[in-house]
Amino acid sequence: MTEKNAIKILQNRIESLNDSNIRKDDTWVSLTTSYIEIFFGTNSSEYKTIVNFKFTIPFDKYESEISVKNKRENNIKITKQFLENCIELISNKGFHKPTKTNFLTRISETALWAMISISFVGLLTVGSLFGNWYSNTQNVELKLYNNKLKDSISTIYKHTNKYPQKETKDTRKN
Repeated sequence: MTEKNAIKILQNRIESLNDSNIRKDDTWVSLTTSYIEIFFGTNSSEYKTIVNFKFTIPFDKYESEISVKNKRENNIKITKQFLENCIELISNKGFHKPTKTNFLTRISETALWAMISISFVGLLTVGSLFGNWYSNTQNVELKLYNNKLKDSISTIYKHTNKYPQKETKDTRKN
């Protein structure tokens, strides 16, 4: 929603106060409150003001109709002034944009450190297990290769023993 749309909505709410066909009751206040909440947020003074607003006017049965009518008109006048102030605030300051939260801002610092610690230990364990498995696989491959080499050596040795050398005498002196 843009600031222009917000201003237009508040101007329509002011115009609805002038319209005699529209009832000025809790329904009107509820709808206006919803808009003010969207524009300024629930922590704003504008929202707190409109939430507590009532169109009902307390009067006693001895009060004249003119007095009740004056109170009602004064109430509408105050409401118009409030909405005009909201329009001025939006045009000068802009309206409330709620902060976006992510995963890290929603969890406590203690829980975050616990998760980091557990993740670190878990990664070390997985790495160690994978390393052991990988080195065992390489060891098996090396053993197979060693056995193959031993077999080839014994085959070579068998071929060399077909033609044995003659025994020679030891000519060294004892």
